Amino acid sequence: MGWAVECVGLGGAAIIGGVLPQFFRGLPDDGLITPISVPALAAAGVAAVSLAAHAALMKEPPRPASVDLRAAVRAVPTQISHGVRLAAGDPVIRLLVLRMAAFGLAINTLETLSPLQFAELLGGAERGAAAYGLLAAGAFLGTAAGAASAPVLCRIGPVAPLTVAAVSTGLSTVALGLIALTAAGIGGFALAAVAYLGAYVLSGPGGPLASEALHERVSERERATLISVASLALQLGGFTGSLAISWLAASAGFVYGWLAAAIVLVGAVFVTFGAGRRSRVAPRALANADTLR
Repeated sequence: MGWAVECVGLGGAAIIGGVLPQFFRGLPDDGLITPISVPALAAAGVAAVSLAAHAALMKEPPRPASVDLRAAVRAVPTQISHGVRLAAGDPVIRLLVLRMAAFGLAINTLETLSPLQFAELLGGAERGAAAYGLLAAGAFLGTAAGAASAPVLCRIGPVAPLTVAAVSTGLSTVALGLIALTAAGIGGFALAAVAYLGAYVLSGPGGPLASEALHERVSERERATLISVASLALQLGGFTGSLAISWLAASAGFVYGWLAAAIVLVGAVFVTFGAGRRSRVAPRALANADTLR
């Protein structure tokens, strides 16, 4: 449920951030506090409250009174190499980290190309920006709905969680293909908008299910390292997409950018199926790990 709650927060914040400036039109257009800066200042206030809550509520295990900073710095390469060995040594982790990289590329493509294509379909940047703002909020809420449905989907017959994740990823690939069709002139903005929302809703179950499968492969002491490795893979995939897919779309057209992202996501489908098969054969690190089933 944590994944779903996070997406609900993002979607709600996107809506509130778009509405707030309307209530502060009397503020000056220049200076620190302007109608446009109010959402950012409100977000900073919420972040400060969150920081205070974490500091007050989180209980850290006892640590030595004095910490050797130089020793901590020297330990960084060791931690990095341990994370690399952790990801490379376990076949399931290795495949799921590859899935994270592919998913990062696909999400970056959605966030980079969609505003530009919507502006083109609607005949102007202003209309495109307004439409994209609403769709982005809907995408976050749709992802939350998809993530919340993951436990229910896993209870439908004898279906393994990673199989559900692979199918949801495959369906989101179809949504990318539909957006590519609109870029080729088939259909219009309505189809592109539905496909955009569909890509997020359909990919929603895959995220928490893949994360759960990752957590099951390691002990509690290694989970923080594994989360860092998975996050790095996601960011590297997004970075690759921001360079390669953006260049391809700019030089050859939106269609080819969407198709390239869809092909990468097809690879993620096969990788996820492979991780599911390996997880049934290879023993888990935690025999009593909780699952979403």
